[in-house]
Amino acid sequence: MQNKNKLALMATSFIISALAVTAGTFAWFEVLDLTGATVSGSLRGEGDTLQMGFRVSEILTEEERHRYNFTPDTHNIPGDGYVYWTDTEIEPETFDFLYAREGYSADHTVLPLTSGSFQEGDDLALYEHAFSSGGGSERLRPIAIIASRSSYVGFSLLFRMAHVTQENPDDYSQGVAGYHIYFDYGMRFIGSKNVTQALRMGIITDEYSDIVAPASKHAGTIAVGGRMDFDGNGYYDLTTNKNPAGKYYEIAYGEFENELAEDNWGTPSGVYVDPNKENDFFYDAQSFMWSSPLINAVPKTARYNPISKYNPLGIPLATTNDLGVAEINFNIWLEGWDHACTNQIVAASFGADLKFVAQQ
Repeated sequence: MQNKNKLALMATSFIISALAVTAGTFAWFEVLDLTGATVSGSLRGEGDTLQMGFRVSEILTEEERHRYNFTPDTHNIPGDGYVYWTDTEIEPETFDFLYAREGYSADHTVLPLTSGSFQEGDDLALYEHAFSSGGGSERLRPIAIIASRSSYVGFSLLFRMAHVTQENPDDYSQGVAGYHIYFDYGMRFIGSKNVTQALRMGIITDEYSDIVAPASKHAGTIAVGGRMDFDGNGYYDLTTNKNPAGKYYEIAYGEFENELAEDNWGTPSGVYVDPNKENDFFYDAQSFMWSSPLINAVPKTARYNPISKYNPLGIPLATTNDLGVAEINFNIWLEGWDHACTNQIVAASFGADLKFVAQQ
């Protein structure tokens, strides 16, 4: 009889390497060259075996199935699109193919985005950055435009546990429910110039959603609203056209706990302060002497958790259902509101080794 408490499966290890931050200005710059993804795995346990696959939006051609070693699902897995199973040895070219086919970052370009305000279990969407142009008199600049898939990396990964016997080792028809999928302890993200501090991974299943900050050892939050110095002139961005009251205002970007009103902009100092134009931090600038400063504006926050939350001693990412299937959607992006997402990480690179285990 199988030991139900043992670690029964080292499901997969997949590597994303050489993500280079090569250009940009203040918090929302371009990231280039995402290359190399592999998946591998081995079974530790008797009686159950792993199938692993992906969900895609359109039927694959026979040529595509043959080239990337995909087998159409025959287990009637519910959901939109089409499920294909594959080996537990997946080459970088397979991920490149899937990214391109599903509209994700086909040219290996990833843009810093934002989740906006978020708590565990909320619907998770990614948004483009605020518009940085200072023209006009509009002092509120919400972040509300859904980001294109081409701006980040995403994939839908399926784990299927099947019971096999010595008599019928190729019969995968019997799914096994109750396997919990976790991140393995060996999972890691590495990078230069502190780039991993700004990295985020979104986790979405039918029952749950969360954001993981790979570099963090503890749960935390970041503000997703406030002032910014997009153009790097050392002053917080302000309206460049006077409003009917004849005032200039610092621009309020993002989301705030309360609706902002006139009282949230103070009196201009009228005192010139020499700006630090060499400052690379979008969140640390001076108020221009004739601009009404943003005051008492409480930003909303996005909560994140460490990888360790989903280790085997934590809680599972997902659990196999009656068909033996656990499906997880992953998104990877740079969080533009994180204080590490600045020009300081231009030309940085990072890699990730994603590992999973399953246990009953």
